[in-house]
Amino acid sequence: MKRISLIAILIASVCSFSCKSEYGLQDWSTPGDTGITLKCQVYSVSDEPMTWPSSSQIGLYCPQTSSANVAVTMAASTAGSEEGNFYTGIPWGEGEHTITVYWPYKETSTESALVGSLSKSVVQSGSSMEGLSSMNLYVGKTASAEVAAGEKVSVDLKPLFDVCEITVNTVKYVGCGLDRVTLRSAEGNALCGVWSYDLSSEKLNFTEGNDNLSISVSGLLLSEEPIKLWYLMYDSENLSENVDVEVTLSKGDGNVMLTGNATLTASLTLDIDTFASTSVGDDSINLADPDADGLQETANCYVAGQPGKTYRFPATIMGNGKTTLPDNSFVVSTSGAAPGITPSALSPVSARILWQTGKSLVRDVKIKNGYVYFTLNGEEGGTLTPGNVLIAVYSGEEASGDMLWSWHIWITDADLDGNLQTWKVHGDVPANSVLQNPQLMDRNLGALESRGYEVTGTNLDHGLIYQWGRKDPFVGADDSKWGSTAMRITYDYNDKEIGGYQAADAYSSAAKWTYVNKIHMKREDLGKYPMVFYYTGTTKNDQFWLDEVCHDLWGCPDYGLTGNKLGEKTIYDPCPPGYRVMNAYAMTGATTALAGGKFDAVASGSNLVNYSSFSQDKASLQVKYDGANIAYIPANGITYFEKENFPVARTGTYGYLWSASLTNTHTARAYRVHFDTANFNSMGNGYVSYGHGVRCEKIR
Repeated sequence: MKRISLIAILIASVCSFSCKSEYGLQDWSTPGDTGITLKCQVYSVSDEPMTWPSSSQIGLYCPQTSSANVAVTMAASTAGSEEGNFYTGIPWGEGEHTITVYWPYKETSTESALVGSLSKSVVQSGSSMEGLSSMNLYVGKTASAEVAAGEKVSVDLKPLFDVCEITVNTVKYVGCGLDRVTLRSAEGNALCGVWSYDLSSEKLNFTEGNDNLSISVSGLLLSEEPIKLWYLMYDSENLSENVDVEVTLSKGDGNVMLTGNATLTASLTLDIDTFASTSVGDDSINLADPDADGLQETANCYVAGQPGKTYRFPATIMGNGKTTLPDNSFVVSTSGAAPGITPSALSPVSARILWQTGKSLVRDVKIKNGYVYFTLNGEEGGTLTPGNVLIAVYSGEEASGDMLWSWHIWITDADLDGNLQTWKVHGDVPANSVLQNPQLMDRNLGALESRGYEVTGTNLDHGLIYQWGRKDPFVGADDSKWGSTAMRITYDYNDKEIGGYQAADAYSSAAKWTYVNKIHMKREDLGKYPMVFYYTGTTKNDQFWLDEVCHDLWGCPDYGLTGNKLGEKTIYDPCPPGYRVMNAYAMTGATTALAGGKFDAVASGSNLVNYSSFSQDKASLQVKYDGANIAYIPANGITYFEKENFPVARTGTYGYLWSASLTNTHTARAYRVHFDTANFNSMGNGYVSYGHGVRCEKIR
């Protein structure tokens, strides 16, 4: 019987840290030497023990002590070792005890059963079974009489589900891409779904079963050598199920569907050359042409919101793919110009998630026929888990070679177009100006809520942060509290936590957050280092992150009020199709002075609503964007190099939004909206190396 490799569960150790007993609330940093103490090991397929991640929790059952699904946290001193010590604090009872433990802990388990689910969608990246990591559970059971104080009861945990194997053989379809294998029970029996494992009988039942499962494959081409796929099953030694099989292949610019029958066992071989063949169309959603009218519009950000759906976008185009012509009339006296931007075609070979704000937000990421494909989390028609993902493309196989470009996937089902807000600009802006009546999104770019902590109890309205002129986002504060300065957790393509920023001596394309101090980026490298923050230490010198001062990176040099020009969206603009970074005058109607200022001076008769109380109320700043209706602007803080926390500072009391324009009086300052507990500056300015939020403006 084959067992899952524990690549693992190291990745899948996220669980609900809650318990159904008073024992879960102990201070584990100072464990006592009385009560039941456990020494636990988890074993992989090769019978090699894994090392325990820090803060691991197990669930404990022991009828002799009336303990049912008690959450027990591992002693910190054993983090990273093969033997995890768990001080339960539970007194021994009389006689022999039956002790059952499992990992990772699940609050939803009951008094007598473990519960969970096997997804009907399995993702396999290349010849790896890592896509199964979030599905398994490890269970151990032992009998023990009371042991002496200070001694530990050993419990070995083994996987509840078995890893089964499918071998795909072909000669006829060598060179085709293997996209998906779907198995469906001919008798309608459950192959996966919500399950319950009874602790007494040690039997598993599917309480909400699915009669089909699909294995989506990324990065595998069929050859004369067999292809191995894996799935999970309980009690695989007794598995024998008649199934209808569908195999989807990519061939040239199209797809081929193969259909056949087989008997599903722990080891199944599919000779797909004997299957019936049908040509099928591509049912994925083209994010650059969602209405399928043939008019394609590309960008550095795409919005996806239908759970379980497969999407695609062009992998060969930088941003919007448009050339920005030089503006020779725009020259700043101090230094800097608008030299123009010329994109080049991309020729990527592979694609991979670089970072994501939750686990398994998208799956099955791959390149096919010049497009990046991915499938959104959840089941079709089901519940969506919102979040943000960055997908990168590479010059070599398996994310090797150079990183060529990256795209932000904004996962939300919010009606962004339907909730546009038409702002009233200040009266000093000429009536005939293209700056009149800008239409802005009702939330920051990357935000998963339009309302703030006072309503949601989260900071999800903050959105993402950007250094001015760069296309790629950085993450801000987490949801631990109002005014949090803790960085939001991110995960790599394997659902492994990435960790916080580390100092680096050079730019890197690796999937880790780094910052470099006063090392300018070169224009040809703008697509290669999306996780590197340009950092200037504790001084205010040397602010521009690029090795040249370009006023047109976001396409809108400071033409002033007389130019009646907005410029054009560029290949570095971070907004989705149809949008661009807002212009510098977009929010000037919020106050009585064009550029804003001290609340006391500009708020009287203005459109600022709760300026005097937003911080105390743990609320967003409310602004009447058209003189009547409310826009919510979060106090999202700042990522910067000065005296406070790096990378997150000033949350809860300061809010910042970039405009698309550098000022024409400074080499390294751009216009921004800035507010705090004393000021609202609709046309303030800040150093371009600062990290601020972005609010996108509809292109008219």
